[in-house]
Amino acid sequence: CSNRTIVKIESMQNQMQWDSYWNARRKLIRLNGEQNLNEKIVFHGTKVMDVMGRVQKEGFRPEFTKRAAYGKGVYFARDANYSAGGY
Repeated sequence: CSNRTIVKIESMQNQMQWDSYWNARRKLIRLNGEQNLNEKIVFHGTKVMDVMGRVQKEGFRPEFTKRAAYGKGVYFARDANYSAGGY
């Protein structure tokens, strides 16, 4: 993605999805301990500007994906630069 410029990185949260995640996270901490959570911060790239509103309302759904390098699904990357690579 050397000839590309990342214009914006956004963080969006749907309160109901966040609450569901947080409750599941707390349950996992009780079961396994916080040191065993194995959480990662990941990035998702898109070339469609209005898609983030849908993601915020409905989450990352495979049927939104038009291109799939490794099969149907939603892809995330460790680095924002990698997520922007296909656009």
